Amino acid sequence: MGKFIGREKELSILKQKVDSALGKKGSTVFLFGNAGTGKTRLVSEAIKYAKDKNFKILVGEGIKGVDVDFEVMFSALKKYLIIKDRGESDEKGKLLRAIKHASPDIVAVVPIVGDIIAAGTSLFVRYKEEQGELKPREIDSNADKDTMFNLFKEMINDLSSKVPLLLFFDNLHFADEESLKIMHYLSRLAIEKRIFIICSYDLEHVKENPQLRDTIQRMNREKLFLEMPLQNLTEPETIELVSELSKEKAGEKTAKEIYSKTNGNMFLIEEIVKNINWKNPKIELPETTKEIIEGRLKDISENDRKVLEIANAIGKQFTFSQLLEKSNLPEEKLMDSIDSLIDKKLIKEIDASKDLYEMNCII
Repeated sequence: MGKFIGREKELSILKQKVDSALGKKGSTVFLFGNAGTGKTRLVSEAIKYAKDKNFKILVGEGIKGVDVDFEVMFSALKKYLIIKDRGESDEKGKLLRAIKHASPDIVAVVPIVGDIIAAGTSLFVRYKEEQGELKPREIDSNADKDTMFNLFKEMINDLSSKVPLLLFFDNLHFADEESLKIMHYLSRLAIEKRIFIICSYDLEHVKENPQLRDTIQRMNREKLFLEMPLQNLTEPETIELVSELSKEKAGEKTAKEIYSKTNGNMFLIEEIVKNINWKNPKIELPETTKEIIEGRLKDISENDRKVLEIANAIGKQFTFSQLLEKSNLPEEKLMDSIDSLIDKKLIKEIDASKDLYEMNCII
């Protein structure tokens, strides 16, 4: 995987949390930032450390466009119990195979109608069978969300009594409401258990999931998590990363150009270096980066986009006076746009006394 650059402080904290969980002092960390800031790479290093400490790892993820109850937990348990989807997109087919694989004798009992509750219940049966604690049994076809919630809760509680657990819930901005409820409960449970929970989400998508916003607010009132925001890499970190990725083919000048082009976004840096022709280096953003850039600019107003484009044309840093002169907007409207762009972390204030700002995105 190569040398780990730019997230040493955050990784040190995650390792401390792993060690604390071994002593039944579990916790939850919310890892967030803009897309491409290296959240997945950071968590993979923490998982590697946890595995060395004999943790069991469960990884669940929210999936864009999938609105199925308990999907995040279900995906984690499917991976743990090695139930494969076989690459097919039909949800009913997936669940039917999961049911058959988990407990063939209950197929006739549970009606297969694409119900995640039925599939999840069968996973619970299989888990208990593997633990030698339960023989195949019939499942109530009228199982409701509360039943499913309790089954997941019991399974995680039971598993953590046998081995320390690291639960990684990725792409929480796409998570369903029922999975968020379980995650909230498990964060309470973890405090006195051998459970360490890492949740990650992209800042730009949080507003699209009101259930996630509400869950974060409730958990924050209970002081159930540590916030770990990830910023873009600094220029020195970018230079070091480019040198590592290019196997020292890139000089400092080229690395600085890449930093200027990417503003330290780790994903963009990696994509540029991966696609660059070192015989004739030209710093360009490849097609693979378009989605991440367009995602950050989605849903901003026409005025905000205009101000952002003018700022980008001026250069990396710009002043309020420059924007006022070139935008022809009234001062009040310009200030509203600047505040909005700062809130969305598309620009940042550098020096309030000089009305100096800096680009914090690529367009």
